[in-house]
Amino acid sequence: MQQNQTIRPKILVVEDDLTSQELFKLLFGKNYDVSVCDEENAFVAILERTKIDLVLMDISLHGKKSGIDLIRYLRENNLQHKHTPVVCYSAHVFSQDKINALTAGADIFLPKPVSNEILVETIESALHDANKAEELD
Repeated sequence: MQQNQTIRPKILVVEDDLTSQELFKLLFGKNYDVSVCDEENAFVAILERTKIDLVLMDISLHGKKSGIDLIRYLRENNLQHKHTPVVCYSAHVFSQDKINALTAGADIFLPKPVSNEILVETIESALHDANKAEELD
């Protein structure tokens, strides 16, 4: 018996603001499976139990670790997610914040605020590029 279910890409939103979390669930929930967390322990727990296709990361989070720290963790310590696209989406808009995020391993840095259309297009493009790269491996 064959199933015609399409596997939806999984997005992990790492965001400390509850209103933004709800917005992202609404914005992405139609096309993606969305998990949300706001600090390091929940981030690590989700990565351990789920294959995530993309991470949308804020820099400011609850707890001791920042989004930059979590990006670094993802790139250095998690082989399953070492090449998972990371879109850093933050109100930290100084050029050094962008440099820090990209140096830690973010693929894309978007300063808040940005339109929903640009955010969705960026997510779709990053997922598409990741799928193309997997096909080449």
